Amino acid sequence: MNDCKENKTPMETGSLDLIENSRDFGATEIHKPIRELIGSLMYLMLATRPDLSTAVNIYSRYQQNPSEQVWKGLKRILRYLKGTADFELFYPKNTDTKLVGFADADWAGDQEDRKSTTGYLFKVFGGTICWSTNLGFAKTVFTIFEDNQSCIKVTKRWEHKRLKHRC
Repeated sequence: MNDCKENKTPMETGSLDLIENSRDFGATEIHKPIRELIGSLMYLMLATRPDLSTAVNIYSRYQQNPSEQVWKGLKRILRYLKGTADFELFYPKNTDTKLVGFADADWAGDQEDRKSTTGYLFKVFGGTICWSTNLGFAKTVFTIFEDNQSCIKVTKRWEHKRLKHRC
C-alpha cells in the first residue's frame, strides 16, 4: 500500500449497498487481516481521526462474515489516510470558547438487520473533539444542533428519570 493511489474520501457513495449485494453467507471465508485492520483504524479514529468514524463503523459491522467488497473498502480507507496524512486537529488561539455539538441518528436504518447508526461531533475553540470528556465547562450553556424531535423534546426538561440513559 506504500505506492497506492490516494483517495479524497474514506468511503465511496453507495458502498453499503455494494457490500450488502456482495454478501454470500454460504461462501468460504476470505483470509485477510480484516479484524486487525479494523482494530488499527479504530485506534486512529478514537485517537486523532474523527473523519474515519462513519466508514470504520460501517465496515466493522461485517467482521463476522466479510466479503471481498469489505476488504476493498478497508483498503480505500488506507488510501484515504495516505492522501490526508498531513490533516491535523487545529485549535485557533483567538476564537470563541463556546462548546458546539452536532448529532445525528438513523434509527434501524439498516434494512436487513435493523441496526441503528448514530454520530456526533463536538467542537471547542473552533477545533473538533469527538469523545465525551470533562473539559471543565460546568454549568456552561452550549449549543447542540440536532434534528431528532424526540431528543429535542427531552432536552426541554432537566430531569429524565424515565430514560434509559440519564444526563
